[in-house]
Amino acid sequence: MPGRRGERRRPVTALTTGRWAATLLTLALLSPFAGVAHGSGEPAPAPSRSHSTPRTTNVNATCEARYARAVSELRRGMVTGCLHSLDDAVVLCDNSADPHAASPSDAAIGARASFLRARVLLLDGDWDAAEDAATAAREWSAQKTSIDPTAEHHRRALHAADAIIAKAKRTRRLHDTAAASMREFRHERAFWTAGEALRTSWRSYDLHIIRAKAGVEMDLYASVRQDVARALKIRPQSPDALRTLAEALRRCVRTVRALRASAGVLRDCLRANPDDRACRRLLKRDAVLLELHDDAVAAERDGDYAAAVEA
Repeated sequence: MPGRRGERRRPVTALTTGRWAATLLTLALLSPFAGVAHGSGEPAPAPSRSHSTPRTTNVNATCEARYARAVSELRRGMVTGCLHSLDDAVVLCDNSADPHAASPSDAAIGARASFLRARVLLLDGDWDAAEDAATAAREWSAQKTSIDPTAEHHRRALHAADAIIAKAKRTRRLHDTAAASMREFRHERAFWTAGEALRTSWRSYDLHIIRAKAGVEMDLYASVRQDVARALKIRPQSPDALRTLAEALRRCVRTVRALRASAGVLRDCLRANPDDRACRRLLKRDAVLLELHDDAVAAERDGDYAAAVEA
């Protein structure tokens, strides 16, 4: 939709790829486990470019490779791939079944993977999984703290895991409150509660959709457009997001041009989701309204004002 004449148009979404990847990478760099790679709790040696490290045959090499791959994917903003690699690292580094088959550093690498996984899942709005991953990292930190109470980095990791668990529980409660408020037609409360939750889980599709739908009811087209853009970045061609945008164009902008744009969005929805009945029904509604408008314009042009009024 074109803005007013002379108005500076802002980008549809502030979550540009560069900022998104940089923010995600910060999670890895700020991990309290970042300097812990060995079971003893000593910092891992820095890799040397001039001397190649001999390849080991135990599972630890795979653990480290999978974790390094996850961090690399995080650098490029590949969140789904990062989570898959972290899942593999957590499984491969688990030496609980056969403690003698893996080196002591496996558990440390697994704890780092669990912690990073918890932080990424918290951003995504998968609060149950984030809490489980943080709990796994916490158990390792609690065990190391009990062995060496003077180890400050283990205490920091323990507190960081507790903080993630608390954030996951709080944000889940905010989401549930926002969803309940929408069902009760308390749209303003839903809008602000979802916004508060998005401060923590800013990649949550559900929270963006809740706030967008509340924004439609509050006549906040600019906010709806931004939330829909972010939701579509997370789930491209989502019918729910596209329907919400079409509804905002029709109800918030309220011009013939906006109505035509709404019909265009709904056509895009049907092209991507041919079986979506809601998009098909809404497109028929917009087509009827546009036809009535065109008939009225034609009647007025022909001087048939009575027909124009009836249309």
